[in-house]
Amino acid sequence: MTEREANVVITPGKRPSLVYTKSMEPSRIFEIEHIFQSGTSPREMISIVSEQFNMTPIKADWSAEIAHATTARLEPFTTLWGTTKLVVAVGGLLAQWRSAGLKLELRLNSPATANAPNEYILKLLDEDLKKRDIDAANAKRDAGLEAQRAINPQPKF
Repeated sequence: MTEREANVVITPGKRPSLVYTKSMEPSRIFEIEHIFQSGTSPREMISIVSEQFNMTPIKADWSAEIAHATTARLEPFTTLWGTTKLVVAVGGLLAQWRSAGLKLELRLNSPATANAPNEYILKLLDEDLKKRDIDAANAKRDAGLEAQRAINPQPKF
């Protein structure tokens, strides 16, 4: 790491989550998400991530997002039964970076309290690979429908 370390706490047993393509052979990883804790402030964490990945955020000022993510607010929540109630929400998107089909996002999952540091979510997504996987899934579905139509060109239902 550089001289500006993030003071990151890796929870034992916690590993980054990986999301694989479903319709491409061989299957490939298109999303990596890592949840970690750090006493570093959101503004400083944006700067550290920018340095570590050698990328510039998609906009210069993330003050509104930082204020939104670090302030408790009431948001509507719809239950499985369709009722809506207000719940206290915290966290949210802090910053985004883009480069050559890749998207990097930093989210504040849980702001610091007296007993715990900030909990961040860092997600790297290959948008091009995800789109190709969706296109491959649609092509397989369409091929299956064509095969069904070849067997029964005029279904009764």
